[in-house]
Amino acid sequence: MKLQGLANSCSVSLSLRRPCMLSYSPFVAACISFLKRSPYASKTDRQLAAWGEMQHIADECAAAFSLENASLHEMSDARLALTLKGFEIRLEDWWKDLEPDLINPNLTLHYHQARIFIQVRSASTLHFGASANQQ
Repeated sequence: MKLQGLANSCSVSLSLRRPCMLSYSPFVAACISFLKRSPYASKTDRQLAAWGEMQHIADECAAAFSLENASLHEMSDARLALTLKGFEIRLEDWWKDLEPDLINPNLTLHYHQARIFIQVRSASTLHFGASANQQ
Protein backbone atom coordinates (compact mmCIF):
# COMPACT_ATOMS: atom_id res chain seq x y z
CA MET A 1 0.00 0.00 0.00
CA LYS A 2 2.86 2.41 0.76
CA LEU A 3 4.28 1.84 -2.71
CA GLN A 4 0.95 2.72 -4.33
CA GLY A 5 0.79 5.88 -2.23
CA LEU A 6 4.33 6.70 -3.35
CA ALA A 7 3.38 6.37 -7.01
CA ASN A 8 0.25 8.50 -6.74
CA SER A 9 1.74 11.14 -4.46
CA CYS A 10 4.91 11.50 -6.49
CA SER A 11 3.03 11.69 -9.78
CA VAL A 12 1.02 14.63 -8.47
CA SER A 13 4.05 16.30 -6.89
CA LEU A 14 6.04 15.91 -10.11
CA SER A 15 3.33 17.59 -12.19
CA LEU A 16 3.01 20.41 -9.64
CA ARG A 17 6.79 20.70 -9.26
CA ARG A 18 6.60 20.18 -5.52
CA PRO A 19 8.66 17.84 -3.31
CA CYS A 20 7.29 14.32 -3.00
CA MET A 21 5.91 13.74 0.49
CA LEU A 22 6.69 10.02 0.37
CA SER A 23 10.38 9.79 -0.33
CA TYR A 24 12.22 6.83 -1.78
CA SER A 25 13.71 4.84 1.07
CA PRO A 26 15.42 1.48 1.63
CA PHE A 27 12.00 0.09 2.55
CA VAL A 28 10.50 1.23 -0.77
CA ALA A 29 13.54 -0.18 -2.61
CA ALA A 30 13.03 -3.53 -0.86
CA CYS A 31 9.33 -3.53 -1.80
CA ILE A 32 10.17 -2.83 -5.44
CA SER A 33 12.80 -5.55 -5.47
CA PHE A 34 10.41 -8.05 -3.91
CA LEU A 35 7.61 -7.23 -6.37
CA LYS A 36 9.95 -7.53 -9.35
CA ARG A 37 11.25 -10.97 -8.46
CA SER A 38 8.28 -12.56 -6.73
CA PRO A 39 6.66 -15.38 -8.72
CA TYR A 40 3.37 -14.45 -7.02
CA ALA A 41 3.41 -10.81 -8.09
CA SER A 42 0.51 -9.85 -10.32
CA LYS A 43 0.82 -7.68 -13.39
CA THR A 44 -0.36 -4.64 -11.41
CA ASP A 45 2.27 -5.37 -8.73
CA ARG A 46 4.98 -5.32 -11.39
CA GLN A 47 3.52 -2.12 -12.88
CA LEU A 48 3.65 -0.52 -9.45
CA ALA A 49 7.28 -1.59 -9.04
CA ALA A 50 8.10 -0.09 -12.45
CA TRP A 51 6.35 3.13 -11.46
CA GLY A 52 8.43 3.30 -8.28
CA GLU A 53 11.67 2.83 -10.23
CA MET A 54 10.79 5.60 -12.64
CA GLN A 55 9.80 7.93 -9.81
CA HIS A 56 13.14 7.28 -8.12
CA ILE A 57 14.94 8.60 -11.21
CA ALA A 58 12.69 11.69 -11.30
CA ASP A 59 13.23 12.33 -7.57
CA GLU A 60 17.00 12.12 -7.95
CA CYS A 61 16.82 14.59 -10.83
CA ALA A 62 14.69 16.96 -8.78
CA ALA A 63 17.20 16.82 -5.94
CA ALA A 64 20.18 17.32 -8.26
CA PHE A 65 18.63 20.28 -10.07
CA SER A 66 17.07 21.95 -7.04
CA LEU A 67 17.64 25.70 -7.14
CA GLU A 68 18.46 25.54 -3.43
CA ASN A 69 21.36 23.22 -4.23
CA ALA A 70 24.44 25.33 -3.46
CA SER A 71 26.75 23.09 -5.53
CA LEU A 72 24.91 24.17 -8.71
CA HIS A 73 26.47 27.61 -8.44
CA GLU A 74 29.91 26.04 -8.74
CA MET A 75 29.10 23.66 -11.62
CA SER A 76 29.87 24.60 -15.21
CA ASP A 77 27.19 24.48 -17.91
CA ALA A 78 28.96 21.49 -19.44
CA ARG A 79 28.85 19.57 -16.18
CA LEU A 80 25.17 20.43 -15.69
CA ALA A 81 24.46 19.26 -19.24
CA LEU A 82 26.28 15.97 -18.57
CA THR A 83 24.31 15.45 -15.36
CA LEU A 84 21.09 16.08 -17.27
CA LYS A 85 22.11 13.66 -20.01
CA GLY A 86 22.78 11.02 -17.36
CA PHE A 87 19.22 11.32 -16.03
CA GLU A 88 17.81 11.22 -19.55
CA ILE A 89 19.79 8.08 -20.37
CA ARG A 90 18.72 6.36 -17.12
CA LEU A 91 15.07 7.14 -17.86
CA GLU A 92 15.33 5.98 -21.48
CA ASP A 93 17.12 2.76 -20.44
CA TRP A 94 14.42 2.11 -17.85
CA TRP A 95 11.74 2.56 -20.54
CA LYS A 96 13.54 0.28 -23.02
CA ASP A 97 14.02 -2.45 -20.39
CA LEU A 98 10.38 -2.32 -19.30
CA GLU A 99 8.37 -5.40 -20.20
CA PRO A 100 5.88 -4.46 -22.95
CA ASP A 101 2.94 -5.99 -21.09
CA LEU A 102 3.53 -3.59 -18.16
CA ILE A 103 3.07 -0.48 -20.27
CA ASN A 104 -0.29 1.19 -19.75
CA PRO A 105 -1.58 4.70 -20.49
CA ASN A 106 -0.95 5.96 -16.94
CA LEU A 107 2.63 4.70 -16.88
CA THR A 108 3.24 6.12 -20.36
CA LEU A 109 1.87 9.50 -19.28
CA HIS A 110 4.05 9.53 -16.17
CA TYR A 111 7.12 8.55 -18.22
CA HIS A 112 6.63 11.47 -20.62
CA GLN A 113 5.84 13.75 -17.69
CA ALA A 114 9.16 12.74 -16.09
CA ARG A 115 11.00 13.44 -19.37
CA ILE A 116 9.42 16.90 -19.57
CA PHE A 117 10.25 17.49 -15.91
CA ILE A 118 13.92 16.67 -16.53
CA GLN A 119 14.04 18.99 -19.56
CA VAL A 120 12.30 21.89 -17.80
CA ARG A 121 14.36 21.44 -14.63
CA SER A 122 17.59 21.43 -16.59
CA ALA A 123 16.62 24.39 -18.77
CA SER A 124 15.76 26.51 -15.75
CA THR A 125 18.93 25.40 -13.96
CA LEU A 126 21.17 26.11 -16.93
CA HIS A 127 19.49 29.50 -17.36
CA PHE A 128 19.83 30.21 -13.63
CA GLY A 129 23.49 29.15 -13.71
CA ALA A 130 24.20 31.30 -16.77
CA SER A 131 22.61 34.38 -15.22
CA ALA A 132 24.50 33.79 -11.96
CA ASN A 133 27.80 33.51 -13.86
CA GLN A 134 27.12 36.75 -15.73
CA GLN A 135 26.81 38.80 -12.52
